[in-house]
Amino acid sequence: MGEELKIRYSAVEQAVTNIDNAAGSLDTELPTDAAGGNQLDVVERINELSHQLREIRDLYKEILAKNNQSVKKSLTSMEEADHQLSSSIKLR
Repeated sequence: MGEELKIRYSAVEQAVTNIDNAAGSLDTELPTDAAGGNQLDVVERINELSHQLREIRDLYKEILAKNNQSVKKSLTSMEEADHQLSSSIKLR
């Protein structure tokens, strides 16, 4: 167990920020109503699929945000543990 584990905190934080920014710009323009008053089955199906895609996109963005929050909490915990361990080693 002589190997050292190094975490580049700033690199991880930057990666999480990049994911947040990318998720924020993940706004696809999908039609809400493809044909107005047209009652064709195909048009209805397109409208249904567009609605489902919007819901999936929103859920994906929500999951990304929760995952990024988890990464940030883990990173903070690791950083605190690293500082505590470093301090205890210096006291010896």
